[in-house]
Amino acid sequence: MRIALILILLASPAAAAPEHPVRHTTAEYLAAYGMARDYARAHSPLAPQPTCRRAIGRRASMIVEQRCRDVAAGTRTNCTTTDWCVAMLDNLARHCAFWRGDVLCVYDEDGGAIRNPAPKSP
Repeated sequence: MRIALILILLASPAAAAPEHPVRHTTAEYLAAYGMARDYARAHSPLAPQPTCRRAIGRRASMIVEQRCRDVAAGTRTNCTTTDWCVAMLDNLARHCAFWRGDVLCVYDEDGGAIRNPAPKSP
């Protein structure tokens, strides 16, 4: 029984998340996002693909995963280390649909903008 519980915990998406957040700059995120997007566009989602970590590199993938975790806030559509780049970008698009611009989830303080801001009251 104890072994089964441990296996369930290890198989959960939360177990795939690193213990500490991956610190990164906005420039690193923009570069990593661009690499993931370019890889996803160049390869058919119908064909077998390596994980995003293998496709674009560990550090770049960890940065995209971290941003996905940040905006997903623990929901079931969180990114994991075993996701394809397409899956990570889809998760970011789902959680960041209200962001404006070519790269999703760039925070306001880093130059991003919300697509549909709340109307200002007179």
